[in-house]
Amino acid sequence: MAENNRCSFSAANIQDYLDCERRYELKYILEQSWPAISSEPVIEIEDNIRKGNKFHYLIYQFFSDVPENALIPSIEEKEIEEWFNSFLLFHKTIQLKMAFPEFRLTGQIGEARLSAVYDLIYLTQNNEIRIMDWKTSHYIPKKTALAVKVQTILYPYLLKETSHEFLPEISLSPENISMQYWYPSAPNEVFIFKYGRSTHENHRVFLENIINEILGKKVGEFALTNNERKCGFCPYRSLCNRGISASNMLELIDEVSEENDFLIDFDLLPELPFDE
Repeated sequence: MAENNRCSFSAANIQDYLDCERRYELKYILEQSWPAISSEPVIEIEDNIRKGNKFHYLIYQFFSDVPENALIPSIEEKEIEEWFNSFLLFHKTIQLKMAFPEFRLTGQIGEARLSAVYDLIYLTQNNEIRIMDWKTSHYIPKKTALAVKVQTILYPYLLKETSHEFLPEISLSPENISMQYWYPSAPNEVFIFKYGRSTHENHRVFLENIINEILGKKVGEFALTNNERKCGFCPYRSLCNRGISASNMLELIDEVSEENDFLIDFDLLPELPFDE
């Protein structure tokens, strides 16, 4: 791992560390190539990734002022069309003044670099700022499970720390920030996380502590997770003697639906690099 990347952190790699320190070490420090598929069934999962990418690109085009009547004819699959129609209805409820789709922000905590790409940041007519994250998974988690995701912690924190760079005319207080996860397959579900000064400080302390913990460890000091069920979805499982066959992601949904300590992020998937 390049030294400059050693001090670079995102929601994905911090979440990897919290899920399994050893996975973080193999993936980001040792840069080990993935020796196995992450989960079964491969075809269905690849199809979900492809559809998710297409949906995200449609939304990006929409907020980039591509006319709605030009986007709809380009949709070839019924499910994506249903998602997009749900989004259009949802969009009518948003009172936005300015939108920043697929927007990258970077910041610092000490010597560590933080980065995030937001599906959408938008400014309301009342100068409140909203973070939107589109989730195309069919699995709808509990709000309490989403609350402890690193993404829910990092995204509003980084936004508050850097908002002056792209909104210099607005003095943004933490109370004017909120984050929402939106699932087109369950458009009426509400997953809104409000922010505030005490939350911002708590998030800063959490990020400082976890980053310092990561940077303080040497190769060989990163522990395996105690939750071996997670290993069935990890491509490094064979390197850790935690099995060879991948677990079935679709079969596990019902099993974990009532649990908050075992949230597999079905949307932590590769997306189109719109801003590159």
